[in-house]
Amino acid sequence: MLLELIPFVIGLTLGLLGGGGAVLCVPVLIYIFGLGVKSSIAISLIVIGFSSLIGALYKIFKKEILLKETLWFGFWGMLGSFLTAKFLAPLLSDSSQMILFAVFMVLMGVLMLKQKNIIDSSLLINKKVLSVISFGLGTGAITGLLGIGGGFLIVPVLTLFLNFPMRKAIASSFLIISMQAFTGFFAYLGLVDLDYDFVVKFTLISIVGVFIGIYFSKLINEDVLKKIFGLVLILLAAYILLKG
Repeated sequence: MLLELIPFVIGLTLGLLGGGGAVLCVPVLIYIFGLGVKSSIAISLIVIGFSSLIGALYKIFKKEILLKETLWFGFWGMLGSFLTAKFLAPLLSDSSQMILFAVFMVLMGVLMLKQKNIIDSSLLINKKVLSVISFGLGTGAITGLLGIGGGFLIVPVLTLFLNFPMRKAIASSFLIISMQAFTGFFAYLGLVDLDYDFVVKFTLISIVGVFIGIYFSKLINEDVLKKIFGLVLILLAAYILLKG
């Protein structure tokens, strides 16, 4: 029963909050299912990849994705994800990866509580310095190293530096996240041994949760939900850091 309930809740959170909800996947796999850090990150990438792909296909059907620009950004995200997963992750100890993971959880939690983007509009004057390629590589690196979707970075980059309307930036982020996640997962294949029966079952149940979450997201106050989730992230990050 636990196996069915937990991935469903993760998928539900993904559907309600978008890519940021996937941050729960890694700690759940480690502390509840007892999996290794790198195996948990690899599985998280698969869950994020398929969940985001579902959102991306729906948004493509609705013609809300600016495909050419999104694929260009996504290419650099894929490169960043692959390089960190393939070459940097093997060099880091499990504890180091989890400390980095906890730091990003705190950052995401604070941003959700304050309802602010991590990138300020004042950075518009620095387009030449903070290029789209750099942000693409950076968000991909976060995804590949930590198993986090990185939507909290991607959306403001698309709006500020590529002049995407907010609605299209959110829609396009689904495709970018799925591209980065799948690439990161394939880079982990030679690094971890996975129980694919478990992976398939966990992913499929999560996807069911995603569909239900997307449906109920229209009925729930998103601002309140994000603040509650932000607090949960900060508390969970504190637990991870105390755990060592």
